[in-house]
Amino acid sequence: MKKSEQAAASKKRILDAAVRLFAEKGYKHSGVQEISEASGVSRGSIFWHFGSKEGLLFAVVDHCFSAWENEVLVPLLGEGTGPESIGQVVRSHVAFVKSSPEVGRLFFVMLFEGLAAQPKLLEKYRELHQRFRGYGRSWIQNAMAAGQLRADVDPEAAASAIVGALGGAHYQWLMDPERVDIEQVDAALAKVFERGLAPAQSSRSSSRPTVSGT
Repeated sequence: MKKSEQAAASKKRILDAAVRLFAEKGYKHSGVQEISEASGVSRGSIFWHFGSKEGLLFAVVDHCFSAWENEVLVPLLGEGTGPESIGQVVRSHVAFVKSSPEVGRLFFVMLFEGLAAQPKLLEKYRELHQRFRGYGRSWIQNAMAAGQLRADVDPEAAASAIVGALGGAHYQWLMDPERVDIEQVDAALAKVFERGLAPAQSSRSSSRPTVSGT
């Protein structure tokens, strides 16, 4: 194996171990020595790859959330501009969080730790959310220009609502997986966004829910 390949393999083992430990114990309570033992890579190599524990933290955040961004968000939003595309993003989000539960738990563990005592981490999260909202805002603006979404939608507000709703559903599922069915919740979200963003004519032609007993 070439040195570059060995370095890449070591870096991946460190990142994978850090993801597991940060998700389980948080950043503050996960030591470099513990990460070294879990990854099978020396402490010195961790600092050589990432410079510091804080550098490793930022690398972990980028590694995890770039995967969701590149595997789910960008491809799907690039494929279509109609309301159904939001439903596809929501459904793909479910598949991703269920296949990568450590990444999902890490997201909230790190977020709350950042809110409490890690201002640099909080700034990193701000940047991530700004990027996610930016994708949504651009998609909504393009879809509105093509006449595929309602003309009275506020792109910034709608993008924030979508990001917030997905995060909130995910958080509830992590807290109480026995009572919160993430697939049903996200299916309901998909319907809300698809119908709410559809042009007025499409909304009127869609079937309306009935209420029993009326």
